[in-house]
Amino acid sequence: MANSNAAQAGHAQAEADIAAGLLRYIHCHPDAHGQPAAWVREYHRLLREELGVEGLVSFECPYSGTRSRKDFAAEYNRRMKTEIERRFGPDTEAKLAQRAWGHE
Repeated sequence: MANSNAAQAGHAQAEADIAAGLLRYIHCHPDAHGQPAAWVREYHRLLREELGVEGLVSFECPYSGTRSRKDFAAEYNRRMKTEIERRFGPDTEAKLAQRAWGHE
């Protein structure tokens, strides 16, 4: 079950960032040395250059960390995805991810 306080905080932070003109995603794909995988670096570059979206790499993400951190990041990303799709169309970020993987 989701931690509703953490999810609400994630949603509120996303709303605040959107209101401040910031579009971001929280990603957690570090390699063994704590760096994002090559495709994630390319994905972040595409997000930044084509959409103005900042990719944040964090160990506190929907895939690891405490339950509240997972819930915060998951809700933050859900809200950001909704805003990004509203501005740029459905599946825009998924298409960039495919390009980053080399599957144009």
